[in-house]
Amino acid sequence: MAERQNTLTYSFDPKSPRVSAFEIHEWIHGQLRIPEHEVQMLQIDGPRRQVLIKMKQCNELIRIALAQYGDIKSIQEKSWSKAYRYAVSNGIKIVTMALKTHSSTHNNSQP
Repeated sequence: MAERQNTLTYSFDPKSPRVSAFEIHEWIHGQLRIPEHEVQMLQIDGPRRQVLIKMKQCNELIRIALAQYGDIKSIQEKSWSKAYRYAVSNGIKIVTMALKTHSSTHNNSQP
């Protein structure tokens, strides 16, 4: 059985001052507003200046992450075509939203 890997990776500016694990935890709670029960794993990669957050898949988390860019109209889960034997979820979610501002392709956040 395969387990879905839902991991957010945040890369921080390598020139920014080093932050403690406590500060990163507080940043996740205060800025990202991810509920504790949704976080399955948290890994801090100091040399690469990255934080990896493995999470349960949840539409509410998608809403929280994208809310700063506009109004979320719907979130739909895509499935494999019925032309295949198993017309089950393919892991892709389609978000329909009214953009207020464009999102960047990279997220260089600071706690």
